[in-house]
Amino acid sequence: MRGSIDHDALALLHGPRRPSLDMRALAAFDLKLRPITEADFPFLRTLHVELRAADFVLAPGGAAGRAALIEQQFQLQHRHFVKAYPRGDFWIVERADSAIGRFYIDRGKPDWHAIELGLHAAERGRGVGTALLRWLQERAAAARATRLLLHVAVTNLAAVRLYERLGFVEVASDWSTHRRMVWLSPNAG
Repeated sequence: MRGSIDHDALALLHGPRRPSLDMRALAAFDLKLRPITEADFPFLRTLHVELRAADFVLAPGGAAGRAALIEQQFQLQHRHFVKAYPRGDFWIVERADSAIGRFYIDRGKPDWHAIELGLHAAERGRGVGTALLRWLQERAAAARATRLLLHVAVTNLAAVRLYERLGFVEVASDWSTHRRMVWLSPNAG
């Protein structure tokens, strides 16, 4: 399974999409977003390992068992995202034409969802997440969305602080492992 590509989930990436978004504001931060392609899966796997390895440090089976578990989790998570959000935008975040992260959103009506934002460790704390989320808030407001929703692991305190700085507030969540946070657009009112 390691290194294999879930072709069913990949096909869903190329399903119906919403109109493109104006991304010119991201150029001020030397950032670009582009749709995921099959060629991006090695990068996405490496990023997933970087983002999730600490969660599995105590998993049984030694290094090989942990690697297999993380790979399985990557496959299942990706499949879930593209099936749960068939009209979602699944992007690679680039700086200077190098992949530095992933950013997945769903532009439903009336709410938008930030499905996933994951950046290489070297890019965290440098304003990339702030720039992407502020841009997304601006785009959501311009599209007349009423709310921007996201879930964040309860253990990811740095992300929680970022979201709170950007005006997100915690609301009731059905999950014990994740906080549900909401940003109210100026259109909510």
